[in-house]
Amino acid sequence: MNEEPVPTQKKRGRKPIGDKAMDASERKLRSRRLQNEQGSVECLIRLSGGTLNFIDQLALANGASRSMVIEGLIDFAVARVALGVADAERVKSQGGSDEAAEAALKNAIEVTLRPGSVAKYKEVLGIK
Repeated sequence: MNEEPVPTQKKRGRKPIGDKAMDASERKLRSRRLQNEQGSVECLIRLSGGTLNFIDQLALANGASRSMVIEGLIDFAVARVALGVADAERVKSQGGSDEAAEAALKNAIEVTLRPGSVAKYKEVLGIK
């Protein structure tokens, strides 16, 4: 008789690194170690309910996670302040006064999103 080979089932889950599979805490520890090697730092922030609602709406609209939206907003704010610092340095290098350099810096910082701005943007966007 012609016997057909019995197909073997693949093992479920991730392939192990080393001899056996890591448990959840070992995977998380490895993930944190890799992120630290790449220069990432984990930090804890507290957000008000309105701010968190706004972030959730942005995440939903963009198909992103909360952490991606928060990271994007932080990157945006840091970039705005960095541009303000660069403007202030440019003003100073061109012989501008301290007041003019300070004005350039304040302009960049004041247009960066602040916690109080969230309520205004929520109203404009019609977010509850």
